Amino acid sequence: MNNNRFMSNANAQATQIDIGLRAYMLGVYNHMTTALAITGFFALGLSFLAGPSLNELTPIGYAVYGSPLKWLIMLAPLGMVFYISARLNRISAGKARNLFYIYAGLMGLSLSSLLLFYTGASVVRVFFITAGAFAALSIYGYTTKKSLSGLGSFLMMGVFGLIIAQIVNIFMASTQLD
Repeated sequence: MNNNRFMSNANAQATQIDIGLRAYMLGVYNHMTTALAITGFFALGLSFLAGPSLNELTPIGYAVYGSPLKWLIMLAPLGMVFYISARLNRISAGKARNLFYIYAGLMGLSLSSLLLFYTGASVVRVFFITAGAFAALSIYGYTTKKSLSGLGSFLMMGVFGLIIAQIVNIFMASTQLD
């Protein structure tokens, strides 16, 4: 009798883990895709309502970008990050998902001002560069089975650097390049 037709117990377990990982990753990608769509729709919607540029704002544009409301819209995503991080271990998965989608919407509102400064082509170009980098890192991590968590501390320092650069940019009033 040829036993090569049957899987060993270790192979069966590895296959089950791989099936579970695929299902989990598909869920992660579906949530990220939904969140990116929400972000894009909110950014595009507010941009259309605000006007074609900062020089030609509509009344909604003045209310959002010409009043203290702009600070609330700019800082709301950061506040959501702190809120979600502080309560992540105490909330249900459904509530965490809904908070993530609310965060995505707030991020879209916050990023909508970029569409007033930069051309649609440059925003789309950056979006596809970011999507390509995400896809490449995902495929690399999935196929090599290497954990990319070692990059966490390095990337966290990058986040702090970006936040500091944004704060400096607010006070220095840097000009756009594109």
